[in-house]
Amino acid sequence: MEGASGRSCGTTLAAAGSAAAFVAYGLLRLRDLEHNFDEGVYIAQARLVMAGLRPYVDFFYHQTPLYLYTLAGFAAPAPDSLVPYRLLSLLATAVTGLFVYAMARRLLAPVPAVFALLLFYTAPLQYYDMLALPNAVMLCLATAGTWFLGFCRGASSAALGAALLVLAILEKPIALPLAAAVGIATIADRTRWHDALWAAVVAMSTGLCAWLLFDRMSGGAFTELLRLQTGRFASKSGFELMLGYPAFQQHVREAGLHSALGWNLHEHARSLLLPGPFGNLHLVLLAAFGQIHVARRPAPAWVGRRLLITALWALPFLFSVFVWEPVWDHYFVQYLPALALLGGAALQVLWETPRLPWLARGAGITLLALGVAAGVSHVEARTADYTLVPHAQSPGERWLTFDPFLAFVAGAEPACGLIDPFNVYGEHSLIALSDAAPWQRFRVDRGDLLRCLEADPSIRIAVGSERRFFVDPDLQKSLDDLGPQRVVRIPLILNNQNRHFRRRSLLR
Repeated sequence: MEGASGRSCGTTLAAAGSAAAFVAYGLLRLRDLEHNFDEGVYIAQARLVMAGLRPYVDFFYHQTPLYLYTLAGFAAPAPDSLVPYRLLSLLATAVTGLFVYAMARRLLAPVPAVFALLLFYTAPLQYYDMLALPNAVMLCLATAGTWFLGFCRGASSAALGAALLVLAILEKPIALPLAAAVGIATIADRTRWHDALWAAVVAMSTGLCAWLLFDRMSGGAFTELLRLQTGRFASKSGFELMLGYPAFQQHVREAGLHSALGWNLHEHARSLLLPGPFGNLHLVLLAAFGQIHVARRPAPAWVGRRLLITALWALPFLFSVFVWEPVWDHYFVQYLPALALLGGAALQVLWETPRLPWLARGAGITLLALGVAAGVSHVEARTADYTLVPHAQSPGERWLTFDPFLAFVAGAEPACGLIDPFNVYGEHSLIALSDAAPWQRFRVDRGDLLRCLEADPSIRIAVGSERRFFVDPDLQKSLDDLGPQRVVRIPLILNNQNRHFRRRSLLR
């Protein structure tokens, strides 16, 4: 008993050390990670919230607003620094890993439980959970909710778990299938119907209160947003909207794709099935082996939780293939907790094999080491030198840019109401799908941009790599006519490995 207790204590310390190492390494890389396009949008909108403006009332926001308030509150002490915006995600991911380890300790032996945690922290997809995107906070709340509702018993744990899952959806709605997976698994357990009832009551109450609060804060615009988004997914118009951008259309044509389903499967294959640091094939293969083993020869600890762990990756996968469109690879971070647990199950088979145990354990450690190397290599490759971006010439200088991240790192402010171009600019934006009164005042067209630039000669024009999506030849000519002295030239800021990666990708 003392030996088992000592091993358990040692692996718990190893898990805590892994979390600390993940945070320490992330802190070294936060300033120079390559930005995702959406990152600049969230940062700019969080800064508007800090200034006292409200989503849906003072600016358009395309999803539930909780992340903006979370990000604004966390970054408020240092709003001009990139670090706090990304630090929120880094810390949330570290906490998620600890919940993954807690689940792994219920399902696996002590050492394989640590292996599962390392698989989670070092998955190449984890790069996105270090950026100023809502995915990390969403996944943290969803994983915490899964722990309290799926691994604990009692009305209070069920209520807390349900509330956390609803908050995850309010951070980013793609958490909906994760919440559904936990709910289905809880209802399927006939010994937990009392917990399921408590969870349902709390979930509906929390959701209703949030809806009423957001709707009141926005003067009814939040309900209009829900109408707009549900209508978009019901009509399957997201992929068609993206085809309106020549760069996306060209990429789809070159890949031989013809539908939203084809694109969604293509994005999964590109992100998950590539070997090496730019894919997650090692994790997928380990998880597939673990899933088969758990289905055929489950240990007692898995018997009551096979449905839960399977649903935690299967339902998000089905939504990402058939509901959300088009999907992007940063959506797939929600698979990581389940894949890491199943990968840990696969490594446990090697760790506990009775034949040639040292050879089997060596093979398991080698597979794990290759996974760690892939994750670190991925992060090291996805870097950029933001010191190359020219700085604003004066405080409060405004830039017209389709990528607000460039303005942020330059110390400038986005101009002409153009913060979220995919959702507000032109006839292919999300806002163009609706004639609802709350949205029309936020729509920006080419004429609006030119009138804005002509009315204020101090606005500088900084158009970087995102121009291929938004700047057509006519707009480019009009911008050129305004004079070269107003142009801010953005040099290539990616490192050599990242340039190679971008040639194989579309939007980062």
